[in-house]
Amino acid sequence: MDLLRIAQRVRQTRKQQNLTVEALADKSGFSKTYISRLENFRITPSIKSLSKIADALGIQMSTFF
Repeated sequence: MDLLRIAQRVRQTRKQQNLTVEALADKSGFSKTYISRLENFRITPSIKSLSKIADALGIQMSTFF
């Protein structure tokens, strides 16, 4: 799993949808801190977490890979 690419895709997709970190956190059920740390490549998300984030963004999880 290319974690840097995943982090970049999450941020890129969030910004394309004009979502704030807080809005994505609310939609996905994660904290702002978690989303921020993921986007800044400070944590390794689980597959389950990525699935929830993909659902919140309305995209396929495969977009991250």
